[in-house]
Amino acid sequence: MEYMKRLRNWMAVKTNTEHEILITDSRDIRFQDVEILAYLMDVSYQGTIDHEGESIDQCVQEMQDTISGKYGSFVTQASKLIVRDGKAVAACLITMWKDKPLIAFSMTDPSYQRQGLSRNLILEAMKALSQSGEKVLYLVVTESNTPAQSLYRKIGFKDLGEALPGQPPPLIY
Repeated sequence: MEYMKRLRNWMAVKTNTEHEILITDSRDIRFQDVEILAYLMDVSYQGTIDHEGESIDQCVQEMQDTISGKYGSFVTQASKLIVRDGKAVAACLITMWKDKPLIAFSMTDPSYQRQGLSRNLILEAMKALSQSGEKVLYLVVTESNTPAQSLYRKIGFKDLGEALPGQPPPLIY
């Protein structure tokens, strides 16, 4: 199956931005979480612009690869997961891609969307990164993923332009 080319853009936010963290049931992501993260990825991306037809096995592989360093060193203290009733409902995975902190994945189960979970996990990541001396958090978002862009802008992320494959983010601060 052939998939359309998706335009993606860089966004960035200063990590020392003050926001209140309201949800307290998150925890650090561990390698043992790969399977529940894969199921979260599968359910979160189904029917969205970012779904590229991945099987559950491909989702497992992607989560293993991410935690193992595919997008740079995995930042455990900034990567958070919310599990409710034994099910992963939201996650934010942070890596150090080309020496810059990057949201590699931000995922929320559709039945838990609009509850502030992703926002909270990103704010927790920003706080952890700021405490470790990182000044900026980057992400890449699909151009037509307007719900995600809206969330990121509310947090304070700024648009930086087109993300070209393999290229580092533009330096902003």
